[in-house]
Amino acid sequence: MTLGEPILCEVLENPRSSNVRLRFSKNGVLTVVVPYGFSKSRILEILETKREWIRKHWALLKRVSFESSGAGPERIDLAAFGESWEVHFTQNDRGAGGLCEDKEGRRLLARGARQDRETLGRLRQWLVKRCRAGFGPWLDGLSRAHGLPYRKMAVRIQKSRWGSCSAKKTISLNAKLAFLPANLVEYVFCHELCHTLHLNHSRAFWECLERILPGSLTMRKALRGCEPLVPGWLEAPKSPSETPPGGHLTFYLQ
Repeated sequence: MTLGEPILCEVLENPRSSNVRLRFSKNGVLTVVVPYGFSKSRILEILETKREWIRKHWALLKRVSFESSGAGPERIDLAAFGESWEVHFTQNDRGAGGLCEDKEGRRLLARGARQDRETLGRLRQWLVKRCRAGFGPWLDGLSRAHGLPYRKMAVRIQKSRWGSCSAKKTISLNAKLAFLPANLVEYVFCHELCHTLHLNHSRAFWECLERILPGSLTMRKALRGCEPLVPGWLEAPKSPSETPPGGHLTFYLQ
């Protein structure tokens, strides 16, 4: 009997997790997030129960092909804003790094090599700046429309969370949202605005969310499969010393 197609799994222990969560990275690694002290012998059993989910997302990754975070993009499609930006990388004798933006032509001129970490870092900074400009008025409009005020908004590139809301009503948003459809971005905004009233996931919270955004449950489910929409260059390269505390294993997909 053949074992089938191997999928490398990265096991991460998270003391704040109460259950097991799965997600795929752009290079095809399946991350398995487990509570601290979770029995490793149970992980393969859980993967078996999620085989169809794994098969579906593995096929999607293979269709779009794995992206490497080692090279910059030639095009940046921001679905949330309905924008597409061309990216041109140039190198000259002066060697000065920088990033120029042509808003009218939707072009970015990056001075540096596509594989250069500093050049990719500037593209990430540009994305965060673009999201701050675009998310601010959008979030403000929803806040006023639903009578859910917040104190301030922060935008940065986060590894896994799409958004969060603190006890002081500061809403933090992931710049990766720019690559998602607008209706799912609005779902995240409304989700965090409801946390200004209910800083939990109680029944009252979900009722509040459904009241201001009918069909929120369907959107919540759709959001779970959106990680492949985020391009690989957006992930900052890991340090060679950065190793997952839970280790690795291989799951065979037949």
